[in-house]
Amino acid sequence: MSQTVPSLSHIVVVIGENTAAASVFGNANAPYINAVAAQGAAFTNSYAITHPSQPNYLQLYSGSNQGITNDNLILTKFTTPNLGAELIQAFKSYTTYSDGLPSVGYDGATSGNYVRKHNPAANWMGTGTNQIPTTTNQPFTAFPTNFNNLPSVCFVVPDQCHDGHNVCPPLNNSVKQYDSWVQTNLDAYKQWCINNNSLLIITYDEDDNSASNKIATVFYGAHVAVGSYAQTINHYNVLRTIEDANLLASHAGAAATSTPIDFSWIGVLPVSLVNFSGIKANGGNLLRWKTVSETNFSGFQIERREDGNSFHMIGNKASAGPSDYSFFDPSPVSGNNFYRLTLIDRDGNISISNTITVYGNSSSGVTILPNPVSDIFHIKSEAFFVMVQLLATNGSLLKSWNNVTRNSIIDIHDVNQGIYLLRLCSTNGCSTVKLVKK
Repeated sequence: MSQTVPSLSHIVVVIGENTAAASVFGNANAPYINAVAAQGAAFTNSYAITHPSQPNYLQLYSGSNQGITNDNLILTKFTTPNLGAELIQAFKSYTTYSDGLPSVGYDGATSGNYVRKHNPAANWMGTGTNQIPTTTNQPFTAFPTNFNNLPSVCFVVPDQCHDGHNVCPPLNNSVKQYDSWVQTNLDAYKQWCINNNSLLIITYDEDDNSASNKIATVFYGAHVAVGSYAQTINHYNVLRTIEDANLLASHAGAAATSTPIDFSWIGVLPVSLVNFSGIKANGGNLLRWKTVSETNFSGFQIERREDGNSFHMIGNKASAGPSDYSFFDPSPVSGNNFYRLTLIDRDGNISISNTITVYGNSSSGVTILPNPVSDIFHIKSEAFFVMVQLLATNGSLLKSWNNVTRNSIIDIHDVNQGIYLLRLCSTNGCSTVKLVKK
């Protein structure tokens, strides 16, 4: 059994309300969750951190309750480290899909059975330090039907009837309400994720207000070793596991000192892959990745998928020991190009990396003014860019700016004359345009 966390392409976390583990595991009112647990990893000593609900959501998302100890509406926005910002800063993606959210970016306390206290990432919406765009706050109706279009990580927040907080008709049973909603809305993803290097996490915010605060947590998907696990875990361990599965170098709050759940996986190779990324360069796409450890490892198979198609091999790289790797694809299609690595050990075992996207047309509608540029320029676009990078034509990073809008002034007076690449990253992905410094 592996003692590492696999790199995963997509993670969906769905959160129920106020239910003790004993009311889930073995309960006839939760047939679907018990069936998923029997096919996946059931954590029988999983714990919430505190009571009431809101601090637990904050702890699962950011590794801290941020000083919040009640369910009252939070009136200020946080600027502290959090999962969404970590993912976006690493050129990955995050979204919350909330059942009943009336509109994208809605920041009200309630709407029907939707409550913001169960939507932790909403407390970081903004353009400041560690804040995330309002577009990451989506109604559940926006949950993709093509699961390849899911973000790297998403939290799925049912409303107060569907998460089991309230007893509601027609089922009139809080445990059954959550179980039924998860089955109806996430079973298709559950069936898809196991063969697509992805994971479903079913968990709860807290138990029924007991002192023990034991909750049910289930992992199902790629690399999951089927079984029942008695090791003690909590929200911080789950957060750290999500971070590690996304190859994040940073860890939010208490996740930094928490151990990942590294005991419930199979089929993970003894190689640590980090920083897999791609950019448009020199008429093609340049891929870069890095390993920090390799044992009994053969090499990489580079695979590409265009929009609507399947992955196919476009090249190979032999193992060079822990190293920086690159691969140039000279003939990408004009649209979006999706890349992944198949990692192969010397015994023939394989593992698949997360999928990255190099966007072919996403720079349309973006204008650099002026270009060529002497000292300063701004980006004419309706998009909000979480990060903008100035790259040499070989892909090396020269300068970087965070949270760039069409009103932002960018200064490159200290850059030598020449041709450069400007990489523009929004929550929908990254694109690259040419910049000339005169």
